[in-house]
Amino acid sequence: MVPLRRADAILCVDRFSDSRPLAETSLRNALLSSGGDASILVASPITWVLYGLMAAVLIFTAWRRLRQRKSVDV
Repeated sequence: MVPLRRADAILCVDRFSDSRPLAETSLRNALLSSGGDASILVASPITWVLYGLMAAVLIFTAWRRLRQRKSVDV
């Protein structure tokens, strides 16, 4: 077994103790790989589809909750 250098050990500990949320880490990686260009988040057609689906789910959920609230108030 090859002994770890100090830098390797720190890298391993940092990698396994990362407590940041996955979305935040993925966003950071995407921005780093694109050189800080935020247009990478909307450049692909699949991103537009996913953003549209998220918007539809949010709108449907809000509409359903408002409808429930109105039926309780009546």
